[in-house]
Amino acid sequence: MMRSILILLLAFLTSSVRAETVYFLVAEFADPPFHNDSYVVALTDPNDIAHARNLIEYGPGIEGGHIVGASVDSWDPNDGINKNRDYLQPGMPAWSWYAVFDAFADASAEICDGCPLLLEMGIEPWLEFGICFWGYTVVAELGTDPEPWNCDLDLTGVVDFNDLAQITSHWLDSPCCHRYWCDGADLDGSGQVDMYDFAVFARNWLWQKTNQ
Repeated sequence: MMRSILILLLAFLTSSVRAETVYFLVAEFADPPFHNDSYVVALTDPNDIAHARNLIEYGPGIEGGHIVGASVDSWDPNDGINKNRDYLQPGMPAWSWYAVFDAFADASAEICDGCPLLLEMGIEPWLEFGICFWGYTVVAELGTDPEPWNCDLDLTGVVDFNDLAQITSHWLDSPCCHRYWCDGADLDGSGQVDMYDFAVFARNWLWQKTNQ
């Protein structure tokens, strides 16, 4: 009996580890970048997570492919905080879409190439073909919850009084519209900077980005 319980517990713990979602930032690897934009992809398979971390450490020349192949879906405001933002731009403008990871690749069809901004401007074609931006790869790990990154409004790597000042400067502003959400101060994308946004900000107070 005890052995059966232990086996079930081990199976549960193993499945929990495998089901963990880790968010990564995908951006250009050219220096200097041409578009200087980025998007977020969520990975759950341990092998994909390990490969993404290797891309961060060693760059796009490693075996296994650097191109992030993904299908595209539209973001639903009812899903809560939009976790697909352009973390390279002040205010971290949110995209109206999110990427559903398929696979890493060394090469892909030209029809799915492009960049996040072009996708935002003409999202419909990519809904059918997906994305495979050739000049982009995984560049940073955001952890298991990108929410703290959303609160670092001035992109300094720490959530502090400067970010609080940006929140208060937009206090009760409405309507905050996609994609800039009142310079990012409307953290939950509700259309107004209010106590709900302050609650998000407060629980991430003094969060600090760690070097990946």
